[in-house]
Amino acid sequence: MEGKFSMATKSKLVLITDQFPFGKGEASFILPELAVLKDKFEITIVSKNSADEQTSPVDPSIRVYRYPGSSTLKKLLYCVRGLFDRDMREEIRAIRRGKAEKMRRLSASFYAYASACDFYKFLKKNDLSSEAAIFYSYWNNYAAYALARFKHTFRGAKVITRMHGYDVFNERCPGGRQPLKAQTDRKLDMAVFASAHAMEYYVEHFATQERERYQVFHLGVRGTGKGPYSPSETLRLFSCSNLVPVKRVSLLIEALSRLDNIAIAWTHAGGGEQEEQITTLARKLLSGKQNITYALLGHMENKRVRERMETEEFDCFISVTETEGGVPVSMMEACAAGIPVIATDAGGVCEIVNGQTGVLLPLDVSAQEVADALTAFHGKSTEEKRAMRAAAYQMWEQNYDAEKNYPRFAETLQKLV
Repeated sequence: MEGKFSMATKSKLVLITDQFPFGKGEASFILPELAVLKDKFEITIVSKNSADEQTSPVDPSIRVYRYPGSSTLKKLLYCVRGLFDRDMREEIRAIRRGKAEKMRRLSASFYAYASACDFYKFLKKNDLSSEAAIFYSYWNNYAAYALARFKHTFRGAKVITRMHGYDVFNERCPGGRQPLKAQTDRKLDMAVFASAHAMEYYVEHFATQERERYQVFHLGVRGTGKGPYSPSETLRLFSCSNLVPVKRVSLLIEALSRLDNIAIAWTHAGGGEQEEQITTLARKLLSGKQNITYALLGHMENKRVRERMETEEFDCFISVTETEGGVPVSMMEACAAGIPVIATDAGGVCEIVNGQTGVLLPLDVSAQEVADALTAFHGKSTEEKRAMRAAAYQMWEQNYDAEKNYPRFAETLQKLV
């Protein structure tokens, strides 16, 4: 009829997070993606963080639920039920065939099973299990298993999960084994990976479906312009990570302490459980050195971290982490500001750091090797450093631009519906 039209109704997508929009740790990953998804889908967020205050803004159109977790008694009852469940019997047989840490592995699997059962009950109680077109678990943990296990009750909804690091690699899990991966994988409509490294590992160890079900969709960050740069006799370093053992900031401090003939200005953003220990170590090893200045800034909002990279002059971003899953967002942000990266070959780091964009260090790098790499980088000509900065920016522009990556991902999700 003339003068009338209908507006297409958005499909409903339920996004399950570990934290967001509460607590710390996921906002820099999820916010850029959510900004795109909310224009394509009617979004509901289910956060498994039941304790912390809200720390990230959420568009008024998005509903947010908080899963309160399960009591110990409930988990025990679910564990008893698990003894008679087909998935858990398969899990028990697989663990019994193994040779290492059987009790820890059984404990991890029963915990995941019990948590998944209770999580599904929460979805059902809030009528979320019947209305979505897509269930999207941001991590491949017990929430993803819950979606797969009870997929038959979802009235045709598609189930996908994104994977990063702790939810992929066996060594990142208690007992050295990821629980219920095969049982989850069989029911997934799509598995999405933050890095090619993670996907290759997953396909080798857990895949049960055709290769087309597994795809790499890099995360991304928005670009707001290259940071300023002018040559300097001082090597200006920036690092950003939580102060936890796996990030090995103590190794970086030891490396810096070995440099006597270079002026160093080091800035670190990030706090955590080792904050006092790192502060003490830096004071002990660096404070007495005339050629080194440093600033430990503690925890900072992502917005403030990016402002520093985009407005202050840094020669390179440095990380000596011993483990990563996907491509670190902090390195994407550095490249978006045109800052070369010196980093260890952990997880998907090699997908963003190479001889053109920075320096890739061996994973088992020593403090002296880090010091030598910094010396070599400082010794490069201005032209070489400018070429690295251009290559770093191009790496971001071609591979990690949020305004390209997330629309492609959203389009793929729409095709699933």
